[in-house]
Amino acid sequence: MDFSRQVNYKSDFDVLLHVVDANGKAVGFPAFDFVLTFSSSGQKKFEAGQANGFKRGVSDADGDIRVVFNDHGLLPGVLCLEVRADVENDIYPDGKKLYVFSVPTNINLTSEAGEVSSDIEIEVKLPFAVGSSSSSSESSSSE
Repeated sequence: MDFSRQVNYKSDFDVLLHVVDANGKAVGFPAFDFVLTFSSSGQKKFEAGQANGFKRGVSDADGDIRVVFNDHGLLPGVLCLEVRADVENDIYPDGKKLYVFSVPTNINLTSEAGEVSSDIEIEVKLPFAVGSSSSSSESSSSE
């Protein structure tokens, strides 16, 4: 497989996640809770996300999600991303519907020099429409 971005696995780096819904509409920085779990080879995982408005390892970058990999400890290999989105939905007993899905990245963590440039971007396509008028309340304005 050809990877368009090579990053030295010992380096700090950041990525921008551009979030779109199932219809391809840009969502902006999500209002719902989410956990981003990154892994490569080995058992070490790096988590970032938002819970109850508290951000951990992420920030709003003009509507995109900026993830900062600081002292991440991931080993060489393909960077994998699993997303857990906890979206308000009144038909569930806890008031939320959990979506779990994987997102391919174009990043290979390597022992080589890697790239120094930033602006590594990944598109995250949600498996649901945001702001739809269905019986669920999956909306970017949920609080």
